[in-house]
Amino acid sequence: MRRWRLTDPKLIIAGTVLGGALGGFVPAAGEILQPLGELYIAALSICIVPLIVTALVSGTGTMLRNPALRRTFPRFAIVYVTTLLVPCSVALAIGYLLAPGADLSADAVARLGQQIASAPSTSGAGGAQAQGLGGFLLAAIPSNIFQALSSRNFVAIVVFSILLGVGLGLIKAPAADDTIRIAGALFAAFSKIFEWILAPLALGLFCLMAGIAASVDIAMFLTLVGFIIAFYCAAIAVFAIYTTILLVFRRVDGVGALSELRRPLLISFLANNPIIALRPTIASLVEKLKAEGEVANTVLPFGIIASQHGQIINIILLTMFLANLYGISLSVEQILTLGIGGMIGGTAVVGGGATLAPVMAPILGSVGVPGDMAIVVLATTEQIIGPMISLLTVYAASTLVLLGHGGNTVPVEDQAEPAPEAEEKTGP
Repeated sequence: MRRWRLTDPKLIIAGTVLGGALGGFVPAAGEILQPLGELYIAALSICIVPLIVTALVSGTGTMLRNPALRRTFPRFAIVYVTTLLVPCSVALAIGYLLAPGADLSADAVARLGQQIASAPSTSGAGGAQAQGLGGFLLAAIPSNIFQALSSRNFVAIVVFSILLGVGLGLIKAPAADDTIRIAGALFAAFSKIFEWILAPLALGLFCLMAGIAASVDIAMFLTLVGFIIAFYCAAIAVFAIYTTILLVFRRVDGVGALSELRRPLLISFLANNPIIALRPTIASLVEKLKAEGEVANTVLPFGIIASQHGQIINIILLTMFLANLYGISLSVEQILTLGIGGMIGGTAVVGGGATLAPVMAPILGSVGVPGDMAIVVLATTEQIIGPMISLLTVYAASTLVLLGHGGNTVPVEDQAEPAPEAEEKTGP
């Protein structure tokens, strides 16, 4: 039965392509199937919040219980901050080389202008998206964790879970060890449930892609093709840079070993959701690439929320696209402002499309670019560039895990052994 599961990469690709073809050629069928696809994605999300909480609590607590793993925290912080410069620099370079929006025809500009009146409003969006960067920082502080859980405020959930894991990891009490073990057991249980739901993935993506293909606005897509090409060039370049870094620093044993991430990357791309790929990515890192289980359980959930390098590229290139569209020449100071704002804003949002517009508002305003057109571009390109943003998020988070752990390869069968020793050292 295992070889017939619909999570095989070949079946996933086949289901997605066939669904897209069906929705493109028979839009009515795509519209019928789209609710089924959305229902399946909703089912995949059932275990996401429990997985994030239990992974972070058990992973952080176990890392702090283990003196060797505890010393890796500063390294992860350095790697995290340094890697933010990669998508920022690449996006700025691609933006100058390709200059998206500079050669847009008058008809194309007029077509974009006609869409502004019907653009979706984000004034009532909840969480960080409705209040810009300042609102994001406030929303990241979980003043009411139950409200954060019910509203799926992932940033606040991550902050709370890390703090709880740190607290459990630092106190010297047998009950803390028991709590960490319970969190680990719950993580394993939710992972098993997630694997059950993941089984018919190819069918779910077939339905989802049929609906997406039926609703794509081809005319608007052609209008924004320059921006989309620039985004994919930058995203592929960043992907190649991370791959080179991992190979040069010997964090993986060749391209063949790195290909073990193909399944979670494919899932994140086709489902257009990096969080859904959380559990498969952890499994690939630990079982195939020999990352420490505690490290992967702790760093990867954080990275998927805070390493959205695709969004950094999106924000920077969209700002440069709009600047070219309006004939605005950005100064060196404005470029620096855009780079810093892109790095902060790109890691300060959950979601995409038009919900990103309020986060972009202060960035656009700081460089003097009108923001009315941003909502139109974001809403139109979401289904085209969103999958690549999701894939790059998972790859950036995986790179953070592989670069930050220090390069020590631990056999899979030995990874569960340090816990008892750590408990003896930290017990009362």
